[in-house]
Amino acid sequence: MKTVIYALVSTQEQVSGYSLDAQTELCKKWASEQGHEVVEVFTEQGQSARTDKRPAFIQAINFVRVGGAEAILVHKLDRFARNLQDYLGYRHLLEKSGRQLLSASEPFLNDVSPESRMVASIIGAVAEYTSDNIGRESRKGRAHMARSGTWHGSIPPIGYKRVDKKLVIDDDK
Repeated sequence: MKTVIYALVSTQEQVSGYSLDAQTELCKKWASEQGHEVVEVFTEQGQSARTDKRPAFIQAINFVRVGGAEAILVHKLDRFARNLQDYLGYRHLLEKSGRQLLSASEPFLNDVSPESRMVASIIGAVAEYTSDNIGRESRKGRAHMARSGTWHGSIPPIGYKRVDKKLVIDDDK
């Protein structure tokens, strides 16, 4: 089966790490073991799976939809989408085109049985919840840091400098 791999890292810090390579390597190994031919690898660098506004994601979807491959393979479902509506919509779009969404580390999602759909929907909902919760906790932490005068960004605003993680007025500026 002709298959494309879609790999994603959601932060710029992860781009220089090994995550994309690790995802791609695991997917290639899985594809080889299953007798799939990997015809293309699409990687998304520093994009959030909370939205479908990802260039490589849309390219992968369109490539498969027009017949370039029969399946999209991801390392884990949360690399494909962290928004349940997007997950369900794009999976339906692929299946309607006679294509599949496959997971290298979650093989129980790789069929179109009612049970697989149910489990995948639950995993999709958990991925969305996890993403939303991390965002909420991050906002809470940043708000607390701001109230305490601790700067959480890498570059202080104009007219300030960082001293021991605190913002202080930079008299020179």
